[in-house]
Amino acid sequence: IFAVFLFAGTVWAEGNAKLCKKVLNKCRACHAVKPGKKNLCPSLHGVFGRKAGSGSHFKYSPAMKSFGIEWTE
Repeated sequence: IFAVFLFAGTVWAEGNAKLCKKVLNKCRACHAVKPGKKNLCPSLHGVFGRKAGSGSHFKYSPAMKSFGIEWTE
């Protein structure tokens, strides 16, 4: 899952909408994209600029809480 996020940032930065949609569709299996909605995992809405494992309304694993990165575009 982490690899998808890291790769997805590169896709968005390059402006490749077709590839971005393909990557996002893989994430949608577990994540919602609407604010406040969650599936198996928390929503990806507003994830950029947020520290990994810090979103509200979700119980993150200790590993995710200590991952120490900030999601970027």
